[in-house]
Amino acid sequence: MNGKEKISKMSKKWLIKSLFQLMNEGNYDDITVTNISDNADLARRTFYRYFKNKNDLLDYYYNETINEYFAELNNLITSNKKISFDMVLQTFFEFFWNKRDETRTLIKQGLFFNLFLKSSSNLKSVYKNVAMPWHINNDDEKIQYVLNFFIGGYMNIISRWLMKEEPESSKAISKIVYDAIKKM
Repeated sequence: MNGKEKISKMSKKWLIKSLFQLMNEGNYDDITVTNISDNADLARRTFYRYFKNKNDLLDYYYNETINEYFAELNNLITSNKKISFDMVLQTFFEFFWNKRDETRTLIKQGLFFNLFLKSSSNLKSVYKNVAMPWHINNDDEKIQYVLNFFIGGYMNIISRWLMKEEPESSKAISKIVYDAIKKM
């Protein structure tokens, strides 16, 4: 990575951090590009060099988060000959536990569901790489229904779990969900 790429990456990171700081203090709808830039100690033109508006910045965060999660999941898949659903759950909940501050902010702002909407297109490949006896094969429409079912469940579990004053550990919540699914 050259100097320009490093500066670009750091600027984007500062803008994201600034946005989250501002969302913790007030309503997302009231935040302006000027607020974000000033809070990050960057010029507005720097913001506009990378993003069209604050929604574009938030989409960038969603994409970075999704890519990070799928990289972790891909590492799990490639490092294990036989991957279990339990392992996928543990990876999932550990990931969001590590991002709990940002996740709580998104939940409070009513923006958390959008993260899942952005990730749904990548989930088919994960679904096909995790062998479960109840999986549907070779029918993309049915697979999408199953994925939407799970996305809704995951979203609601994370919202309830991480918004608690003292949430259970990621390992504990993973076990609760896995044990319930095993009984089905």
